[in-house]
Amino acid sequence: MQQEPARGNGPWKTGKWNLRLTFEEAQAFLAQHGISDLQGAILSCCRVSEAESGWHPLLLALCVEIVRHTQAKIGMAPLPETFEGIPTEGRLEELVQRFLVALSQRGKELWLVDLSLTPRFDEKVALALDAWRGYGNGRKGWEWLVGLAFLEHRPEAFYSFPAPLREVLSASLSASEVVALHRWFRDHWAERKEAGLAWFHLWSLDPAGALAAWERLHGRALEEGRHEEAQRLLGWWSEIVLEEADQRRLGDELWAKTHEALSLAWWKTPWVPKEYALRKALCHGFAALKVFTREGYPEPWARVQANLGNVYMDLPDGERGENVRRAIACYEAALQVFTLASHPEEWAQVQMNLGTAYTELPTEERAEALQRALACYRAALQVFTPDTHPQWWAWTQWNSGVAYASLPLGGAEENLQQAILCFRAALKVLSPRQEPRDWAMVQMNLGQAWRRLAEVRKDPSLLPRAVGAFTAAFQGFSQEGLEEEAREALQAAQEAQRALEAEAPPLTRCRSGCPDMARENTL
Repeated sequence: MQQEPARGNGPWKTGKWNLRLTFEEAQAFLAQHGISDLQGAILSCCRVSEAESGWHPLLLALCVEIVRHTQAKIGMAPLPETFEGIPTEGRLEELVQRFLVALSQRGKELWLVDLSLTPRFDEKVALALDAWRGYGNGRKGWEWLVGLAFLEHRPEAFYSFPAPLREVLSASLSASEVVALHRWFRDHWAERKEAGLAWFHLWSLDPAGALAAWERLHGRALEEGRHEEAQRLLGWWSEIVLEEADQRRLGDELWAKTHEALSLAWWKTPWVPKEYALRKALCHGFAALKVFTREGYPEPWARVQANLGNVYMDLPDGERGENVRRAIACYEAALQVFTLASHPEEWAQVQMNLGTAYTELPTEERAEALQRALACYRAALQVFTPDTHPQWWAWTQWNSGVAYASLPLGGAEENLQQAILCFRAALKVLSPRQEPRDWAMVQMNLGQAWRRLAEVRKDPSLLPRAVGAFTAAFQGFSQEGLEEEAREALQAAQEAQRALEAEAPPLTRCRSGCPDMARENTL
């Protein structure tokens, strides 16, 4: 009678399967599982290559299970030849087959294959699947399963197979079996309210439909300010690698479209710290460009380029100047496809973003960069009008005002007057009720422009306008709970008020007994 193999030492830690073990680590791993005599043959089998040092932990774990199950099956360890003569290419597939031969229990083998279709599982789903398929493994089979050396331990009592092993195991399923199992897993996880896992199986059944549904959910979460929900939805993709195997299954266009959607989503979703999300956005964007070329897919190529420009502009780390220059290159690439004639809205949006990039370009030719920015804003305003695109028109006017106010001192009075006109134009659309933060920021910029114009003209009569704008900004920031910005606005208002009072002519006392002065004299 075949014996049950000795219980293993538990699952390997998640994420370790791609690491290379040192010779000492590989020896220790085998010794931990009670293997000594066969170490030489196994280590030779599991080396990365003859020319490279390092040992694959997943291959070592499979060898451990071959030894354990052979001992349980025939009462003795396998011969060293079991691990010899296996070509490096296809080594994983061969060791999986040798493990299944050593296992020699069809119910357990099929159970493992079925479970390989879900990214992670717990006891409840494993036993429910076992009952549905009629394998008869039961609770005792679960105890065997969680002792396998190649099993990953996940949080909240979940387990999983390493991704390469999942791919090999699931390859033995027929197309109809794959569909039936994905449907069963989808329904099981949905009933347990495991939305992310249910969606994974929906993605496996209908990737185009699942992507569209996910984009709607994520977009709605962002629109409604449910940022934690948007982050959680991005977490649904953690089990989907989107590497070559997925590209073959999805086809080039859908694979690239998925990367494009994820690049945009990672950029739009607020994260702290910000860098992680932006790096993810860059990775997905560059992956999309492997398929979306200017020649083959001009519009998607331009969209991705424009979004990469946005990502580079937001990157908080590294050399700021280099990131801004990369953003400019991306925007200019997008404008090779997005023209005023063919894509007016996209062209205008990229022009505005390109203008913003020029304003932030740290360069000795500051004036030239700002003039380029203003040229971009003027171009955008060919499309953005207060009637057709009021929000974009207001933003472009706002940015134009900032650029005018930032120009070097030559022609300062005229530039500040232009800045004030732009800020006041933006405030015709922005309102303290609908866009309180933006409205307050423009009021702050307007106050600064009035204050500087008063200094340039040496005209203190302009200072009350600065005080009024700063006071409005203070009220807007306070309404939004932006305490630091509110303090800055209040301080600016007080400083402008003090400057006004310092410039006021001295009061002349009334010598004919004015009532107010009479009261003063009685104090």
